[in-house]
Amino acid sequence: MILRLGLCCQFLDSPIRFRTATHRYVSTLSRAARRTYLAAIASENAAALAAAVERCVELGIGAFRINSQMLPLGTHPVSGYTLEALDRNGAIRAAFERARDLARERGIRLSFHPDQFVVLNSEREDVVRASAEELEFQAAMAEMVGADTVVFHGGSVAGGPAAAVERLERGIGLLSERARRVVALENDDHRFTPSDLLPLCRRVGVPLVYDAHTTAVTVTGYRWKRRPISPRPRGARASPTHTSPRRGKAGVPAIPGRTPTSSTSRTSPVRGSGAE
Repeated sequence: MILRLGLCCQFLDSPIRFRTATHRYVSTLSRAARRTYLAAIASENAAALAAAVERCVELGIGAFRINSQMLPLGTHPVSGYTLEALDRNGAIRAAFERARDLARERGIRLSFHPDQFVVLNSEREDVVRASAEELEFQAAMAEMVGADTVVFHGGSVAGGPAAAVERLERGIGLLSERARRVVALENDDHRFTPSDLLPLCRRVGVPLVYDAHTTAVTVTGYRWKRRPISPRPRGARASPTHTSPRRGKAGVPAIPGRTPTSSTSRTSPVRGSGAE
């Protein structure tokens, strides 16, 4: 089992920035200007991803979670687009593939974690459809850049845990084979525990990622409770310009049928009944 430290999405100590976009602004642009604007963002984000990989190597970091807005607004109901529509000459895809090749060469593991609006077990069918579309979009990006995992949370607990897990299983059933090859379910600190999700993961062949995050936990039969911790790990220091920086999550996968373990990184995923 390989344990690796990982970085999440953004840098506080390096001039590496990932751009995003808003529908409010994009909707004011003409069709041609919109394509030019979004294509420029995508190109800059591909270059930033390559720079992020190199920075991880410099820091001795072995994994990087990619910003889910690498192609911002891609699934927006009004401003959405396909990469092919932006990238008529293939230059953007080629830039992302160069970042993929660099990550493989440097031994940096890449992953995605869609935003909180992905609720695959919502009671609203439109939210379920939009969530499935977003996961498909992220899976396509993962394939393009060589990311091996797209992690998402259980979502809503409306109607009680049993009904929520049943809806989640139906939602996962909507995903294509390509998406199911890379998605993984992650527990959270107040809705779904590992014991809630692990039986589902076994049934559908999707890995479970144990979320270690910033709280120390005690696991007893997959049920866990909070215990007091200090604000920062010993030896850590606050950023000189950010007194309370956001910390990314980190986790390890629980292989269906085995006890999940806690760490600051994931091991290689196991999908279905056999290892990759």
